[in-house]
Amino acid sequence: MAKIALLDVDTIKFGNAALTGAGQSSFSYNPSTSVNASVAISNPSGNPITLYWNANGVCASGATSSQARTASVNFSVMRGATTFYSNSVTRTDIGDPGVQLPWSGAVYDPTPGTAPVYSTTGAANASGLGSASLTGMLMAVYFKK
Repeated sequence: MAKIALLDVDTIKFGNAALTGAGQSSFSYNPSTSVNASVAISNPSGNPITLYWNANGVCASGATSSQARTASVNFSVMRGATTFYSNSVTRTDIGDPGVQLPWSGAVYDPTPGTAPVYSTTGAANASGLGSASLTGMLMAVYFKK
C-alpha cells in the first residue's frame, strides 16, 4: 500500500515536501470601486511558490438601442514588476449580450526571493447600459523540501 500523505503536528507533508506557507487575499473590480489583492509571504529559505487565482465576472455593452455604451475589464497577477498573467476584454456592440469572465489559473514561481509580495491590479469600466465586474481570490503556497 502506497502512502499518499503523512500528517505532522506543525505541517502537512507530501512525500518529502511539507506545506510551510500560504496566504490569500480577495480582489474586486467594478465601475465604482477597485480593490486589489495583496499577499505577502515570509519565505526565509526562498522556496519556490505556486500562485493560484480564481476570478469571475461579466463584460457586456448592453441591450438594443442606439445609445452609446461600452464595457471593459482588465486584470493582472504579478510580483513586483514581474507579470505572471494578464487579460482584458472590451465590448462596444449594440445589443451585445456580453461574455462571462472565468479567468482562473496557476503559475509556478521558481525564484520568489525571501519576502515576495504578490498582487493583482485591474479595473472594470462601463458607460451607458454597459455592465462590467470582476471578483475573485489570489492564493500563494510554498513547500519546504
